[in-house]
Amino acid sequence: MLSKSKITTYEQCGWKYMKQYVEKIPSPPTKAMRRGIDIHKALENVYKDPRIIEAKTEDDFLEVIESVASEIKDDDKGDKWKKHFAAFNVSLLDNTGTCIPKITEGYVKDQQLGLNGIVDRVDSCDTGWVIIDYKTGNTKKVFDERNLLELSLYSLLTMRKHGGEVAYMGIYYVDSGKLVVEECKKEYIENALGRMEAAKIGIQQGNYPKKPSWMCRFCAYAKTVHCEYG
Repeated sequence: MLSKSKITTYEQCGWKYMKQYVEKIPSPPTKAMRRGIDIHKALENVYKDPRIIEAKTEDDFLEVIESVASEIKDDDKGDKWKKHFAAFNVSLLDNTGTCIPKITEGYVKDQQLGLNGIVDRVDSCDTGWVIIDYKTGNTKKVFDERNLLELSLYSLLTMRKHGGEVAYMGIYYVDSGKLVVEECKKEYIENALGRMEAAKIGIQQGNYPKKPSWMCRFCAYAKTVHCEYG
């Protein structure tokens, strides 16, 4: 069963994929990764809070966000992301009439495709579904190849499970409050399927080549398991 993370890891470096997913050597999460996990969990819980139904103003939303994010301590980037997310929900009220996602799926698995993933939120517009992924970290003005793969695979999973078409794919950058949107095009889906198939074939053949790049300096396995490029 493949996922976006497995595919991108294999594309980045087959050796890293082997250490992480075949030999299952644990790699401790970085501080940034732990922060991202904590914030994703908090944003998921926002829509489980019954007060969200009555929330209309930024202060209303901020109260809910503060309560579900109370366990996030010592955030180096401060609390601005909470105010950004409150404003984001108010903007959704203006545009769609509700801030609550049409589908809060979480983990989605497609046995036939051999693909799974975690979809943060699915909204709707006049022309179809809108897939939105939450990101912590630096804001990008446009989608890169990694973003296109991820959102295209999530779009594919959503259409196969719920029918209909995905009209737009979006990334909501938590720390800046910016939403970057891209039209979901057929060629994006086809490209993602091609990349998934290439990774699947390489993995099935046991082909795990090292791919030295500037990213090697950040690889936990290069530091804990010998690699001449780390």
